[in-house]
Amino acid sequence: MTGALEGLRVIDLSNGVAGAFCGKLLAGFGADVIKVEPPEGDPLRDAGPFPNDLPNPNASGAYLQMNTAKRSVTLDIETDTGRRLLRDLVERADVLVESYPPGYLDVLGLDYQTLSRDRQELVMVSISAFGQDGPYRDYLGTELVVYAASGYMSLTGDPDREPHKAYGEQTAIHAGYQAALAIAAALVSRDGEGPGQQIDIAQADAAAYLTGAGPHAYILRGEIAKRSGTRLVGATPGSPYPSTCRPCKDGWIHAHGNNRYPEFLGDLMGNPRLTDREVLETPRGHADEIDAIMDEWLSNHDRWEVVQLAQEKRLHFTEVMTPVEVLADEAYREREFWFTYQHPDAGEITLPGPFVRATETPWTNGPSPALGEHNVEVYGDLGYSSQDLASLTELRVI
Repeated sequence: MTGALEGLRVIDLSNGVAGAFCGKLLAGFGADVIKVEPPEGDPLRDAGPFPNDLPNPNASGAYLQMNTAKRSVTLDIETDTGRRLLRDLVERADVLVESYPPGYLDVLGLDYQTLSRDRQELVMVSISAFGQDGPYRDYLGTELVVYAASGYMSLTGDPDREPHKAYGEQTAIHAGYQAALAIAAALVSRDGEGPGQQIDIAQADAAAYLTGAGPHAYILRGEIAKRSGTRLVGATPGSPYPSTCRPCKDGWIHAHGNNRYPEFLGDLMGNPRLTDREVLETPRGHADEIDAIMDEWLSNHDRWEVVQLAQEKRLHFTEVMTPVEVLADEAYREREFWFTYQHPDAGEITLPGPFVRATETPWTNGPSPALGEHNVEVYGDLGYSSQDLASLTELRVI
């Protein structure tokens, strides 16, 4: 069995998380993804965490996770020779993924219009903070910037505190998903005798999708959704409750009531107040009271006990697990979600594996490459000798 994208060649010219994650998905589905990095490496290699807190560009946890099953070459595309090498690579590729500021590749003569003259089938994905056009086109944007500018940040955090940012690179990963899906669609179109095309992915657009029903509350009811901590955003007093995180004896659980049978919560906790008509008719309006009752009961039970007792009552309670507990969890291990290998710089490392399972086109697990690990292999295929590569290395082209 081979991957769904077996035979597809992708040039990953991106830096950071969004493009890297897009390339990771394509590599996981079997594509040959060549990560093209500047001679000093993708900045993600500096992000860590590192084994024993010792910086090492080949052992960054962030880089290792986002670049599995790829090959790595180094290339300075700001040099004439570097640009020629990139064009040679693109002529043999199906897809190019890039994440430079809009207009940067145009100046270098590496824009889509130029590259597609010699490779009309090329599908090129450009990922940026605010897109290739529009009034914010030239604005620089980080995860924090697009998180705020998209409206997403206004919905996260406690209602009586400042807006908060969610953990990690949520908007970048979402943009990476969108880019990979767009590539798949473009390839289907191209294989139907259509030409290649350029795809514009704005990370801020991806972030705006994460606001969920927030905009709908205003469009449909004229309400401005506000932060609700761990509770659902924008609910009315008559909305179902609970749906929130609360502390228990040994950590936290997510408590979710049975919307059809709200009285089951009172049965679980043995508290008649939770079955009063007043509470049942406006549960969200009594959220603070319900939380107080739950907290008292939960303080005498640990997470696993809570979940077991709640599910016996058909209540959707879930333990809040730490990343360490997820690594050890039998469900993930039985599904072989994690894969472990011996890395020459990082030692034994465990990374997320397949989150997609297909009967005929299995996911590809593979190590992340060292910086420039495949220079000889990839450039050799283009006809460059070892002496040529030594000269290019000395000139800092690769």
